[in-house]
Amino acid sequence: MKDSQRSFVMEQIFMAIRRLQGINLLSDEAQQLLRPEGSAIPKNPTIPLGGPSFGFFSDMAGLVRCFLSPTDNSGGQITITDTDDGGLKVESKYDDIPPVTIDRQSLLALQDSVVLCHNNLELKNIMVRGYVRTDDVENGKPGATIDTYHYEVVEILNWQKAGFLPFALESFAKDLALGTGNLDFPWYRQFKDLTACLIPADQVPEAQKLLLGALGVMLKSGQRLRTNTFSE
Repeated sequence: MKDSQRSFVMEQIFMAIRRLQGINLLSDEAQQLLRPEGSAIPKNPTIPLGGPSFGFFSDMAGLVRCFLSPTDNSGGQITITDTDDGGLKVESKYDDIPPVTIDRQSLLALQDSVVLCHNNLELKNIMVRGYVRTDDVENGKPGATIDTYHYEVVEILNWQKAGFLPFALESFAKDLALGTGNLDFPWYRQFKDLTACLIPADQVPEAQKLLLGALGVMLKSGQRLRTNTFSE
């Protein structure tokens, strides 16, 4: 797939993400889909947190703890403790990596930013259909045309990792996948650049900053462990 074709596919995926995030998860229709068939919609519906592949949580603290799992992502190089106000403190065993504390109000703000995320938007999970598009030749002779081959997204596959998350977590998952499941760096770079505007920094700036900071502690600690291991 050429760079221009990949970019065209990414633009379509970006629009699909925007549509997913536009779903009102508190609407009667969405709540009915989220509940077992025949169950009544509560008078005060709530947005679920988490997903089938990593579990559902009663609060944002539990969801954040899941993503900061020391054994999975940092090699056991961080500790997560509860703060007196109901927040979380994330500390690295390396003194030069500063700790990050997500206070309770920030966790509540993150909970308000939850959207439906696919959480595995890689090329292998995107079904496309090729087609030929005929365009006029720019600055060419009148009536001159050129045929170009494009790909149209027809389906997004493999929703097993989908969940209800702050989009910052789906974006950060791309960083964790580098060097493992994500083998297409141009796709990774385009995804990060195009979707950066979807992290609602203008709505919950401090909460998003703290969440990304805590995830950064995890990532840096894991990288430090691997660097030290390779150098031994």
